[in-house]
Amino acid sequence: MARYLLRRLVLTIPVVLGVSIAVFVIMRMIPGDPVTIMFGDVTSVGQAASADELERLRDQLGLNDPLPVQYVKWMQRVAAGDLGNSLIEGTPVSNAILTRLPATLQLSVGALVLALAVSLPIGIAAAVRRGSVVDKLAVGISSLSVSVPSFWLALIMIIVFSVYLGWFPTGTLPEEGLFSSVISLFKGDEQPFVDWFNHAVMPMTALAFSMLAPLIQITRFSLLEVLDADYVRTAKAKGLAPRTVLTRHALRTALIPVLTVIGLQFAYLLSGTVLIETIFRWPGIGTLGYNAMRRQDYPTVQGVILVVGIMFALVNLLVDAIYAVLDPRIENA
Repeated sequence: MARYLLRRLVLTIPVVLGVSIAVFVIMRMIPGDPVTIMFGDVTSVGQAASADELERLRDQLGLNDPLPVQYVKWMQRVAAGDLGNSLIEGTPVSNAILTRLPATLQLSVGALVLALAVSLPIGIAAAVRRGSVVDKLAVGISSLSVSVPSFWLALIMIIVFSVYLGWFPTGTLPEEGLFSSVISLFKGDEQPFVDWFNHAVMPMTALAFSMLAPLIQITRFSLLEVLDADYVRTAKAKGLAPRTVLTRHALRTALIPVLTVIGLQFAYLLSGTVLIETIFRWPGIGTLGYNAMRRQDYPTVQGVILVVGIMFALVNLLVDAIYAVLDPRIENA
């Protein structure tokens, strides 16, 4: 398995490099000058002097260098663990990402767990009881999940549960995060975890609802295909209990394609929570990247997308490792 994982790890290097090149080039194609945005309107200070000052700053930041030179210098710093400093805040980009990444991970992991807790039982029940009311209900939930955008659901939840009912706050993250609140919960203090849950339940639900459709559908279709396989019919003919056939013979194989969707959905959550984080004022890297892009803060945007790309590759590598555990034939493929 080590050789298989090493081969998959090597294949992720071109992906990460491609992401870095793409984001570097795209940021330079956006109209506008980040230095001008940093200083605002220069006419109130004096056009000639201010223009000279801005030009010197561009030289200091390397913005006047050719694009290939800028990219090579940036990657050299990245290889040394330096993502640069924010053009707007002047603080290290790595510190900003490390500060906000836990909030995004809490939201993403919570949404994924919630989506799996709902979608997997529904998909399995729909496959086992094909054509029944449960199956039709699963199709209906999938259709609703596809039809309702997550940001629209988030706004409706805020109006209903925050404005009218007053059950939950409209977002933000308590001072104690998930890890600290869970520790407090085990110590007998439930209040920190309750506070965290009250703040996180609506954004997690909005994100989880958008994932139900692909997870339900792939679980149902994959399990239906496996239940019609010869080895499953043989297990049934031997008189094994239906639960045993399902858990020991069918689910192990059926979960392999489901893992692909789970990995893709989690990677999507890490990179696609911008709208939800903005709506709920959630202090994650999605909000950080959005604000940096709006102000053309090149180092911050590049750092955020590069980190997300690396995490995307690591999630795929983890999925490949689980593949090899579930089906050893994949290791030799």
